[in-house]
Amino acid sequence: MLLTIARRTTILAVAGFALLLGTMAAAASSAGDDPSATSQGSHCAIVLAPVAPGETSSEVVREPKCFPTFAEAALYGSDGGLVLESEFDPKTLTEQTLRKADPGQALIGIDYNDSYYGTNGGTYSYYVNNADGCTTGYGYGMDTMPGGWNNIVSSADPYTGCNTWWHYDYAYHPSSSPKIDCSPCGWMGAMDNATSSEEWGP
Repeated sequence: MLLTIARRTTILAVAGFALLLGTMAAAASSAGDDPSATSQGSHCAIVLAPVAPGETSSEVVREPKCFPTFAEAALYGSDGGLVLESEFDPKTLTEQTLRKADPGQALIGIDYNDSYYGTNGGTYSYYVNNADGCTTGYGYGMDTMPGGWNNIVSSADPYTGCNTWWHYDYAYHPSSSPKIDCSPCGWMGAMDNATSSEEWGP
């Protein structure tokens, strides 16, 4: 009798442990498949609104999401307007390509984790909720960097009329902060891996 009870207790313990392992594995798999999770090595996109009068930062119109390829991030950021080959290299992206695609949500810049527009470390693309970008005088700003991208930008390329793109060492882009105008910049010198806020302008 005692042997039977001990055997049942052992079986229940093993079954419970197996169930726990299965639950943990499922949770890990779910987290790994979440495209909204920001991570280095992936390609992310966010959609911003122009900076409102009296404000310093843009409203986030569409929450950031990250994808395995730049093409997927472009499709998300442009609301389906910018369709690229799956293996598209963002450093080859031109204004002509953007005009031809005519996305309703314009691309205003791409931050790269690697110098000279390398993509191994991932990219972060900034789209806006209009087709004009900076061409009609709009300005955009990020008081702080998106999740996972503080102090890792190593090169940057602006688009759609944003002829100035300031990368600041300090958050909230104060005038006292060290900064660099990436319009564009393949290498950021002393500002390499130092960006904590950004501003775009015509």
